[in-house]
Amino acid sequence: MKIKPEEIPDAVSLEKGKITQIVHQTWKTSVVPDNYKGWVDSWEKHNPHFHHVLWEDKVIIEFINTEYPEYLDLLGRLRRPVELADFFRYLVVYHFGGIYADLDTECLQPIDPILETNDDFFCCVEKCCPDEQTMKALRLVRPLQLCQWFFGGVKGCVLLKSLCDRISTNYPPNRVASWGLEETLQHTGPGVFTDMVLKAKEEKQNVTVYPQYFFANGSCGTTGFEDDYPSLVASIPQSIHKQHLVFIHHHFSGSWKT
Repeated sequence: MKIKPEEIPDAVSLEKGKITQIVHQTWKTSVVPDNYKGWVDSWEKHNPHFHHVLWEDKVIIEFINTEYPEYLDLLGRLRRPVELADFFRYLVVYHFGGIYADLDTECLQPIDPILETNDDFFCCVEKCCPDEQTMKALRLVRPLQLCQWFFGGVKGCVLLKSLCDRISTNYPPNRVASWGLEETLQHTGPGVFTDMVLKAKEEKQNVTVYPQYFFANGSCGTTGFEDDYPSLVASIPQSIHKQHLVFIHHHFSGSWKT
């Protein structure tokens, strides 16, 4: 069911300790481009009992101004529109709980099995590179890079608040003389996201990292995740892992680069 951001408190049950049945997506305006509509509709098609919210940029800024004025200074420092989208996806899932999905992700089947695992947070591997040369060739920023185009968390997720605070405190780093796409990936995108998720895993937080095929179908092939990171694999519920379920296809429209 599609609802407006202001309808969330009345429409959605924000049960403590459970990932809320709500899908958050963002776009520049309230009008979804025609080539994205089928992908956006796939979320409601496969998850009709979920609420679906599209956040446009002006509403995002109003939300931060009202709910998190401590982050307003950061908004003035962000250098690319996608950096606002990066930061907000972490913040909105922290605030309400639920699922975040990029607009160019297509849901392939109901996502209920993932939410039944009682995780505080989940995401998946984007790519596991055998060496730094491969990482750079694929234009990634971490050898084991996690994807932040689809993830979920409980309301008040400690990891996501720490991630928001990390970005707010460290952005932009003084040592960066020029600012390109790689810097965005490093400091608001999958670079800092990966660092904070893996740190949370080390701290034994209730976090699950799934193999690439769960949520990163459409990405470049992965190598060695299950062999090289057994501690991550060990936390995946076996009832799900053994089925090799594919939930998401990412179409990589590349709109964030503009």
